[in-house]
Amino acid sequence: ENEGSFESDTEKDTFMKTARRLISDEPVVRVLAAMELGRIGNRAATSILTEAEKLNDPDFTIEIIHSLTAINNPSALPLFREKIADSDIRIRLCSLFALYEFDFKGSIPLIIDALKYSHSHIRIAAATLLGWKGAKEKEIPPALINALEDSEGRVRMAVIDALKTVTDKDIEFDVYASGNALSKSIEDLKKSLMGKSEVKVQRKSKAKVTRKFKGEIKEEKSKHKEEVEKAEK
Repeated sequence: ENEGSFESDTEKDTFMKTARRLISDEPVVRVLAAMELGRIGNRAATSILTEAEKLNDPDFTIEIIHSLTAINNPSALPLFREKIADSDIRIRLCSLFALYEFDFKGSIPLIIDALKYSHSHIRIAAATLLGWKGAKEKEIPPALINALEDSEGRVRMAVIDALKTVTDKDIEFDVYASGNALSKSIEDLKKSLMGKSEVKVQRKSKAKVTRKFKGEIKEEKSKHKEEVEKAEK
């Protein structure tokens, strides 16, 4: 269950002693307590960690996100969605990765949106995650190719690396091209990728792509997947 349970009083006592350290006056103690709760992995820690995050300590928040990702409770998804827009770049990156790890219905559109964020590190991370996603499904997310139009060369380089991950092929592309040369390079790359039988590039409208990714999670009977679907409603 989402709330977690304990097999013995001793286990519960150990858990509670660790949880109480989350409100310690010492920042290091708080971080270590969050880390330990993640290692324990009891879902009872989800609501406690989520509440403790309100202390507004960036390092503490980062460790909380790591621990909640490890605990793997869909009840933590609202916090990840909130923190993906945090002012601290580190927290945003952790939240972005957490959304990818959970692979819940709607995670991909959020990662695609991150390709438009002002901070280049976020866009690079989003491209990398989409590459991992595409590699698993042997399909190139159209948003990834569109991201080759990014204004920064290092972001375009990350996109090319992501495409290499998906296709498992070397890709020749001038990431520092601009104007008409860049547009032609992107169009040529699209044609090249469409010629590879092992990878399917879908050319759909943005709205259709979003709908496709929102519904892409295959139906599974595992308890976790059912909980994720329920949490998203």
